[in-house]
Amino acid sequence: NITNEKADSYVDPEKFFLQIGKLNRNFSVASKQQDVQEFLRFLIDSIQNIEKSDTSVDMNEQNTGESKRKFNELSKDPIRRIFKKRKIEHQDFCPLDPNLRNLSIKRLFRGNLSVRTVCLECESVSELKEHFYDLSLTIEKGESLYWSLKDFTSVERLSGQNKYNCQNCRTFTEANHDLRFLKLPPVLTLLLKRFSCQNAKVVHHVPCPMSLKLSSYCHEDCKEKN
Repeated sequence: NITNEKADSYVDPEKFFLQIGKLNRNFSVASKQQDVQEFLRFLIDSIQNIEKSDTSVDMNEQNTGESKRKFNELSKDPIRRIFKKRKIEHQDFCPLDPNLRNLSIKRLFRGNLSVRTVCLECESVSELKEHFYDLSLTIEKGESLYWSLKDFTSVERLSGQNKYNCQNCRTFTEANHDLRFLKLPPVLTLLLKRFSCQNAKVVHHVPCPMSLKLSSYCHEDCKEKN
């Protein structure tokens, strides 16, 4: 039983954590600090595996010995038991938008970035698309979350030992490199880098608005920028 004893409206975090530890020993010691980014990605991957198993194993249609064996193995999965027992649906995560209920767990968290590099010699443009499930943002004392987003999407000059290998010039050249949101996910996860380059803990407060205006950081083709 991983629900709270007094109320069935939420999952008991301590019991939930113990079940996670059965799947991954890295998260089995409560007194040990773990990386929240690794934990989130592990959790999303595990839930996605449950979704895949539900579509690939249907006991009503396939009553073979192999399908029974696979179904029994999947039923022992701690995370699967959690989500099946409480019958958690996507509206639990997105109660305000019924259009999100049929999305897979990864599509809820996955966005796309446009990674653009402009050669300063021939001015050719290379643009790639990359998926992301969370963003790690640098924080600065006295600055807000908007400063972190601006820093994340700011233009970076590639020079010196970090020059760009231009396929058009066929040599290493100086270039400008920047990132823009090409597609924003329904659930945007932002992780604040709480450790400096000297591995010192950064403890100052970072002002976070209740709502974010992200159009300044979006690609011109981003449909969600407004």
